[in-house]
Amino acid sequence: MNKNGSEKKNNVLGPDPQVEESLRSIYASDGGEMPDMSKLERKPSKRWLYILIIVTASILTLCSAAWAGFIFFKGYTGLSSGSLKLEIKGSEQVTIGQETEYVVNYSNDQDIPLDAVHIRINFPADFVLIESMPAISGEGMDWKIGSLAAEQSGSITVKGRFTGALGTVSAVQAVATYAANNKTDNREILATQKLVYAQSVLDGSISVPEKAVPGDKLKIVYVIKNNGTQDLSGLEARISVPQGFTPDDALSTTTTAQGKYQIIKVSPLPAASSTQVAMSGTFSAGMGGQAHFQAQAGMLSAEGKFMMAQSSQADLPVLAGDLSIKLIINGSDQTERSAALGEILQGSIGFENTSDESLKNIRLRLQLDAINPLDGSVLPNVNVVDWKSVQSATSSKLENKSVVWGFDRIKDLQELTPHQSGNFEFSAPILTQMSATGTLAVRVTVFAEIESIGNLKMNRKIQLTPFIFKLKSDATLQSEARYYSEEGAPLGKGPLPPRVGQATEYRVIWSLHKSAHALKDVKVTTILPQRANFVRMATGTAGELSFDPANRSISWNLNRMPADVNDSEMQFDIELVPGTSDEGRFVDLTGAINFQAMDDDIKDTIVKSLKALNTDLQNDEQAKGKGVVRK
Repeated sequence: MNKNGSEKKNNVLGPDPQVEESLRSIYASDGGEMPDMSKLERKPSKRWLYILIIVTASILTLCSAAWAGFIFFKGYTGLSSGSLKLEIKGSEQVTIGQETEYVVNYSNDQDIPLDAVHIRINFPADFVLIESMPAISGEGMDWKIGSLAAEQSGSITVKGRFTGALGTVSAVQAVATYAANNKTDNREILATQKLVYAQSVLDGSISVPEKAVPGDKLKIVYVIKNNGTQDLSGLEARISVPQGFTPDDALSTTTTAQGKYQIIKVSPLPAASSTQVAMSGTFSAGMGGQAHFQAQAGMLSAEGKFMMAQSSQADLPVLAGDLSIKLIINGSDQTERSAALGEILQGSIGFENTSDESLKNIRLRLQLDAINPLDGSVLPNVNVVDWKSVQSATSSKLENKSVVWGFDRIKDLQELTPHQSGNFEFSAPILTQMSATGTLAVRVTVFAEIESIGNLKMNRKIQLTPFIFKLKSDATLQSEARYYSEEGAPLGKGPLPPRVGQATEYRVIWSLHKSAHALKDVKVTTILPQRANFVRMATGTAGELSFDPANRSISWNLNRMPADVNDSEMQFDIELVPGTSDEGRFVDLTGAINFQAMDDDIKDTIVKSLKALNTDLQNDEQAKGKGVVRK
């Protein structure tokens, strides 16, 4: 019994071999030793920590998914600074003169408001505003929109017409400025619409005779039609003048000449109506072939530039005339030139009967007029020719600013047989001084009158293309050397008369004078001879004086001499040391003096030259006769 009880106790309290083996496999060291299990600490479970982490991650995943779906379906604006959309609606193709509408749309597509919205629309300068909706709220084409709520939009409608030139490529621009993020972020956005001026409400046609003969008066008619719905004002027509065609002198108050164009002001042209303008004149003798006429209608820009909105053209056959006339002046048949005051116009008038009939009782007239070259207008009270000195090698008479060769004095002009020719020569000096200021020109025109062609009385009048001589400025240069001033004060120093081997200083004075035209790029130069040396600039009223020792040249340069400035002067000193070979003669102080300038009124060059200065001081009363070098 005891034995059985003892065994039972051992079974309960002793180690279980299987359990011990399991523990050994887990905790035994590499040497097989077991740790003291009575000293091991029990660690708390991490189960709740794992559960918390899993729950938090699940919540974050759900939030991310929700935001992703919101962004995908709505668009993210919650953190945006806000933006404005701007676009222009309207035609790219412009019809000049036709009312046109352009719409500027603006919108705030975000979910936050925009502040201080301001829109400015820039049209080309030729755009004429008719109306806008809403009304303009500032100077120019400005609209102050103010605040623009989230997802709010609006539009600006502008109606007007363009008045520019066909073929112009331009653009209309809309510029918007606004503030976002509670007015702390100022922004700007731009929209542009290209414009091409492709068509016009103006239509036109030009009519010319079927044919023309030199000397016959012609009328050129230009018809202009307004096909638009708006009245047009400020129009002008331009008709080109072909070579050899001379418009009538009697221009109306609405017509002016400008270069090769006759410019005619057009009265206001109502919608769906037409008007016409005309030009009359004659072809010059000797002209033949096809003559090309072109007419244009349009307006002037703010800068005065012509903007063509319509163009028409026509060709006119010009038949050979009965009398051929040719004019040569100073060896040339160039019709536009310049001339200096005092210049002599040496001319020759050649004529020939080019028909198969005799030309009877012919009268030739050479007319010389003063004109304004800017617009071609005649100045009847201004004389430009020295008529007392006009000469002709053949019998002629002077008559109303003209030289006349008539059949009453010259037998050949009583009857000019077929293909017979002749020639008259003349000379006409231009005056050295004009009674008028400003830009002037001499217009030389040859007229012919034929009483009969064969047995047919015609009284035909023929005019040659005028020659225009633009008169240059009367600018002159005077140069002198002095030892004493006009008041007797010494300007120079050293021996006078000059002596061999000793230095004598002279004052050189250059003076420019004019009474007409502005000059630019004025330059006076000379080269000093070996015996002379530049000392110093003394005084001057304008410009700069320079000396180049390398080539011994002295230059006086003025950038500009305005029309209202008539005089300018430069003075400088020269030192002369005569050599033994100079004894007993005058010695040069300068070389030839050259003057060059651009006449800014007629855009032509003035070139003049003066002789060299020497020690013979003829203008200096106290130094006169003391110029010969002594030993």
